[in-house]
Amino acid sequence: MNILTTLPPCCPTKNLWCETVRSVLFRNGTKLFVGRIFISPKFLGKGFGKLLMQEIESYFSDVDKFVLDTPVWNVRTNRFYPKCGYMETGRDEESVFYEKINGNKV
Repeated sequence: MNILTTLPPCCPTKNLWCETVRSVLFRNGTKLFVGRIFISPKFLGKGFGKLLMQEIESYFSDVDKFVLDTPVWNVRTNRFYPKCGYMETGRDEESVFYEKINGNKV
């Protein structure tokens, strides 16, 4: 399993991009686990999260699926991931689990 940290290079103002978003990714063969994404609070609701997820999915276009989890109590992220095309696959007392089959696989 490879542990990756990414700062996608798509933002025209890379300094702004670097201080705005972060992600922690774990690749295991043809599956990519999005461990966490971080958006600076002052940039929430401005499209950076969606842009970051698009960049992650584009950069790892060879994987079969993307998987992630988020806390049950986090209403914002539990609305966000389905808007990005992720389907809920299960939940327990602490987490909601999501996955997205890669329709753009190279």
